Amino acid sequence: MSKRFGPLFALLVAVGSLQATVPIVTSVVNAAPDSVRTCGVARGELISVYGSNLANSVDSNFTPAAPIFSLAGASVTIGGLAAPIVYASPTQLDVQVPFEIAAGIDRKSVV
Repeated sequence: MSKRFGPLFALLVAVGSLQATVPIVTSVVNAAPDSVRTCGVARGELISVYGSNLANSVDSNFTPAAPIFSLAGASVTIGGLAAPIVYASPTQLDVQVPFEIAAGIDRKSVV
């Protein structure tokens, strides 16, 4: 019986491991502790995005002269613009809001 279902089980395991993990965002907050929470994001603000499956690994890179837009397999857009990422982990991203965004962008616009 096990000889018959062995290849099927191996195929199901392989297919299951190929499924893409979907990022889930639970909150977007100002990266500074104890800051006043607002419903929007400000140009140049450093924000923390919390959730699950946000990145493939843990990595950081803060280079103001040459911002990084993809880190540990993660990328973020805010108001349709790519945002520099300074820290990435599977449960947290620290991102700088682009200075070029329109005023009044809601936190729900972080993708």
